[in-house]
Amino acid sequence: MESGYKGLRLSENTSWLEKKDLGHFVDYMEKMDDIISKYQIIALDSYFVDKCSTTNIVEVVSNHHFSLSKLEGKWKKTGNLGRKKAEEAAFRAVKYWEHTFYAVPDLIAIINTKYRIVRANRAMAAKLRWQKKSVLG
Repeated sequence: MESGYKGLRLSENTSWLEKKDLGHFVDYMEKMDDIISKYQIIALDSYFVDKCSTTNIVEVVSNHHFSLSKLEGKWKKTGNLGRKKAEEAAFRAVKYWEHTFYAVPDLIAIINTKYRIVRANRAMAAKLRWQKKSVLG
């Protein structure tokens, strides 16, 4: 709750799945991840390694933020490297966009659907002699 997750938790048990059906379930979980990743939800999916092929395991790991596995009695956390790289690239793109937005000498304001200013660049604020906080809204 300290991280902003208001209380929705999700746990899924795949013990009922047959080995032959796991591939379809992995496809389903990929679609579910696309949906729930838009919300602050903590989800835990458990898979049984003896029912998974190597391909299934790779698909499961690549479709989640991280995975926990128990090997020789010890738990190991493995992050999703592809997802991590994509998040880092998105973060860099946002930072680049923000830097460019504020550095452009032209007057720029972003207005929402209610015609309220949600962001203005430095040039706009300086030209109209606005303080940054007084511009918004």
